[in-house]
Amino acid sequence: METLDVHALGPSGSGKTVFMASLYSRLRIRRSDLAFYLKTDHDTSLDLNAVFNRIANPDESWPEASQDVQEWRFSVAVPSSGADFEPLRVSYLDYPGGVLTNPQAAADGRIRSLLDRLRSAHGLLVLLDGMAVNDLMAGRPTGQRYLDFDLTSSLEIAQQSRCPIHFLVTKWDLLEKAYSLGSIRDRLLDDENFNDLIAAKARDVGATIRLIPVSSVGSGFAELTPEGGMRKTGVRARPYNVEIPLVAVLPDFMQFAYQEVARREASLEDAPGGSSRIQALMSSPDASAKIGTYAAQILRRIAPTVGGRLLQHNPALAALIANDPETVAKALTGLADRLLKLRQEREGSGRAAFLDDLHRRRLAVHSEREAYEVLERQFTTILDEFELHHPDSVLSAGTRSFLQGAAG
Repeated sequence: METLDVHALGPSGSGKTVFMASLYSRLRIRRSDLAFYLKTDHDTSLDLNAVFNRIANPDESWPEASQDVQEWRFSVAVPSSGADFEPLRVSYLDYPGGVLTNPQAAADGRIRSLLDRLRSAHGLLVLLDGMAVNDLMAGRPTGQRYLDFDLTSSLEIAQQSRCPIHFLVTKWDLLEKAYSLGSIRDRLLDDENFNDLIAAKARDVGATIRLIPVSSVGSGFAELTPEGGMRKTGVRARPYNVEIPLVAVLPDFMQFAYQEVARREASLEDAPGGSSRIQALMSSPDASAKIGTYAAQILRRIAPTVGGRLLQHNPALAALIANDPETVAKALTGLADRLLKLRQEREGSGRAAFLDDLHRRRLAVHSEREAYEVLERQFTTILDEFELHHPDSVLSAGTRSFLQGAAG
């Protein structure tokens, strides 16, 4: 499986580095309810642990904002009874938030290269600073200025990308008692620029757009001061929802890839039957028997033409198709049908029985492909449960309409 590039957008102070450190702290040890954990190299582990330890220590100050561009690389590992398999890698780009708001930065070739990488990601995390959102909800001018000025560059890059987008409302612990996610959603969509971006992306790209409440420290860890800062209370740090953006990237991107490949293939004048052949293959009950032949042939055939078009709109997906059509075919074939069956299994057996079965499958894994299938089952389960408890989190209907199409 190719590395998924998951990059974060957000002005200085939005919490990109803190979020990454919290995510790693939460997932570096396999939890009882999870079939996976995160691995990284020793130096990266030391760096991120040091950041989180400083965050969690009530006697230390908050970490300073990032001053250098840094790339964090992780493997998503699935431990079985015989070995640990690593079917998925994730690259997370961390950079100084001022890059997006500094007019002089665009003249720097390194910064232009950075922005190109942000635009071509498999998934974008747009971090909305919880303190600014708090001001917005309270009707303070600073809140509207945050949307009008501080967030402008992030929204422009999101507009130019073709991938799933997750808006993360950070510092949720400061907001959860006063506001619901639905009320924050409504206030954001009441802003003309934000609303137009969501509407345009949903119409033109079809990739899922989410609004996810996260807290790198958890409820009660910090409180607002009269001066507008944050003060640690001494409560133990318990990160909240920090794994959801990572979990959502894989199913969201693969569903988007499914739709994108079918749409591009349908536009080829030299493809008899348009998208009907690839659509029929992807949803056929015996698709697995055809994965290595017809699906790969289709992807090889359309790669030169579709790849050229995708390269303009989605370099990440174009690279996947060009480099490894068999792997892409395996991942996409029957995707809608698999996701629907997983949902039906969970509803039929109950959550506890489904998770027991998931962990039995994990222990029996003997290949990266089987490990990937365990991740797919785990990620979609977590995502479904998150949506059930946060129905206002889906800003675009891409995921739901996709599954409804499979059911129909």
